[in-house]
Amino acid sequence: MPTLSPTTGIGVLVLTVVSVYSVTSSPLAARYTPLKFTQATRSFQAVPLPLSLPVHSHPIQATAATTNRPVRAAESFFIACRSPSALFNPALPAGCLIMPSCRPRFGNLAHPRRPCKQIFRRHGFCARKRQSAAATAPVRVQDFPARFSPVAPYSFPMRTKGPLDRRAVPLGVIVVFALALWGGEYLRRGLWEPDEARYAYIAREMQAAGRWAIPTRHGELYPDKPPLMFWLIQAGTLLTGGRVNGVSARLPSLLGSVVSLWVLCRLAALWTDRRKAWRALVILPTSLLFWHQGGMGQIDALLCGLQMLGLYALFTFDLAPSRPRLAAAYLCLGLAVLTKGPVGLLVPLGVYLAAHLAAGEARQLARRHWLWGLPLALLLPALWLAMAWRQGAPPEYFRALLGQNVVRATSGTGHNNPWYFFLYHFPLDFMPWTLFLPAAVAAAPLTPVRRRLLGWVAFVLLFFSLLTDKRNLYILLAYPAAALFVADAWDAIAALSAPWRRGVASAAAGWLLLLAAALLGASLYPRLPFARWPLWPPAALALAGAWAVWRSYRRRDVSPHLLYVFAGAMFWVQLAVGALVFPALNPLKTPVELAAAAPRLLPPDREILLYGAKAEIMALYAQRPGRRVDDPRALAKAMRAQGQGIVVFPARDWEALAVPLPGRLTPHPFRMGRKEFFWVEFDTTAAPRPSPPPASQAAPRAAPAPTP
Repeated sequence: MPTLSPTTGIGVLVLTVVSVYSVTSSPLAARYTPLKFTQATRSFQAVPLPLSLPVHSHPIQATAATTNRPVRAAESFFIACRSPSALFNPALPAGCLIMPSCRPRFGNLAHPRRPCKQIFRRHGFCARKRQSAAATAPVRVQDFPARFSPVAPYSFPMRTKGPLDRRAVPLGVIVVFALALWGGEYLRRGLWEPDEARYAYIAREMQAAGRWAIPTRHGELYPDKPPLMFWLIQAGTLLTGGRVNGVSARLPSLLGSVVSLWVLCRLAALWTDRRKAWRALVILPTSLLFWHQGGMGQIDALLCGLQMLGLYALFTFDLAPSRPRLAAAYLCLGLAVLTKGPVGLLVPLGVYLAAHLAAGEARQLARRHWLWGLPLALLLPALWLAMAWRQGAPPEYFRALLGQNVVRATSGTGHNNPWYFFLYHFPLDFMPWTLFLPAAVAAAPLTPVRRRLLGWVAFVLLFFSLLTDKRNLYILLAYPAAALFVADAWDAIAALSAPWRRGVASAAAGWLLLLAAALLGASLYPRLPFARWPLWPPAALALAGAWAVWRSYRRRDVSPHLLYVFAGAMFWVQLAVGALVFPALNPLKTPVELAAAAPRLLPPDREILLYGAKAEIMALYAQRPGRRVDDPRALAKAMRAQGQGIVVFPARDWEALAVPLPGRLTPHPFRMGRKEFFWVEFDTTAAPRPSPPPASQAAPRAAPAPTP
């Protein structure tokens, strides 16, 4: 069987990086902003193409019409109008757009490969290239068109940073921000059940078996999830010495979170401005669900990142058509399908459609790329299925893979919730920024950008509300749009009446005071099952943050400064909770007694028997392969075959066991939270011992074992 070599792991990472690079390395590295001539004021105004997508304004653009900035002559330019006859109108009718001719700069393409004329025509304009008059003395903006021949309209060069400008929010800042927020949790918190331990264990088992195309659990096929998450976990072991641990198992979540934040900042800079991109950067990761998922080794953060990357490529394609960018968009959505199945493709495409329809941009949806893009997105999953078939996956694996997606949508898999489940989970999981949504809705008019964001959120909530299976993390893709909505509306919130502004400041300070009270109250609970001191630092930080927020309000009112102070306070509180409070729960959430005993009692290739439970976390912490057994007679047979070993029982199954087991049994009770278990050391070559004591006589917990 082929094994997952370091080269293969690097190849998986390279595929992801190439997809990101394909999106960012568009031919459009910069663009010129068209200028609209108004007859009434005889002046120019920088305007976007008719996409309801605001164009970045260089400081020169904002001041050129009022400072009489000189312009150069002898330029090539394009003029675009709605009517073909207007192209030859000597009076240059109002509403015409003028764009300087695109030119390379510093040896690099600083312009689209498509001529400007094609871009204009793409958006419904009639365009014609013209040449200005011969070089003369500098001409001021107010002189146009009086001093120049109407046959040769004039435009001054205005180079602006395009939607793919790399300096909008530096990627390095985002990476450092994410590492600071989640790094302590990655290093100190163990892998918890169910999902974290399950995915880490499956990745380790695939790595040991060398069947990288077929996920398995306890030697059995695992058709519930596609393999991209497991591949990235295995690739992450290149950074951890080949071990699947808390760092390598969460690197996919870190990758997805960083990509989501990067795309959010790019979209914020594209649709609004750079200031709001920085605000969105601090809002999204300090919302509860996104922060929680960024620190967990689950699939959803990675899925969100790939979906966001695909959406970014689609949205920027509307502004600068480019087939490489479209191909990158659909490849990213194909990777999302490899992460969690069909929702990786259906949800982002639905978001793209709903956002355009809500913003009144249905014209942008009439594209031919739907015909070839969808097959391209499905190409990567098809290649994986072919590889799985080549590696010997049986037909029932493919039937189960398809069937479980249908079951999730129709019957559910144990997470059946009412249709209104997300209507209350969305505001709860977006806290504390939900507190500012009423003010944002009241203050900000429904511009095309805000309608686009509302359509985005509404589709995600509606799509998953129609499914039977519902979990709060399914709607993670809705929170970037909500964060950008708050960031975009903050200036309007600052312009509200005094009662509104005081309410916003009171909500921010009150939330931090509530957090401090909850943490301090928990530390005073007499039966607290872990040490109290980890609760004190985040409580102190929350109190300090409440004071800083109120001080900012008294000095600067509701300004962007207050937003950054509040987000900074949340950042430090969440950092302390992840690095101090969560690790204190490790003895309650992990099988520390079994983890300490299994390496001593079991050879490295000996299986640990798991009776009546999947219990991936037991095999993961025992650092031994697991084998599930559901029948007492099959268990007795497996015990005789091993001779000596360990079997793990849920306490109720151990006490209700009716069939006598062979050999000498030494039971050891332990707990994981509220769950009670027995790990039983057996030796079938020795005489049997008396029956074990009941689970109520559980032994005290042992010292925590090292985190895998």
